[in-house]
Amino acid sequence: MATTMAHHGPRQAESLLLPQIRLAITAWCSLLPSSGASAYTGNHTATMPPVPCSPDQATALLRLKRSFTATNYSIVAFRSWRAGTDCCRWTGVRCGHRDGRVTSLDLGDRGLKSLRFSI
Repeated sequence: MATTMAHHGPRQAESLLLPQIRLAITAWCSLLPSSGASAYTGNHTATMPPVPCSPDQATALLRLKRSFTATNYSIVAFRSWRAGTDCCRWTGVRCGHRDGRVTSLDLGDRGLKSLRFSI
């Protein structure tokens, strides 16, 4: 018997959607050029990368942000994601020290509801 999200409550529907969101983010990250350099975490401000993130990386991340349906929790999760700021300092973003390229994203447990696949 096939199950659909219509037969589940909101929490169950979210848990069914989470693996799909993680897969989409992982696939998107694999398209970004990576660096062999050590990584910088936007959540830790003790170390700054010598090179800020490149504008094309910030633009791609802002497009990704817009692809999610806004919720009160996701708005808070993306509060640091603003145009004109260094995306290497955004919450959940890691960059290479040498080139400022995004090397990974951690968007887990951020209350993201759905992803439109027209990124």
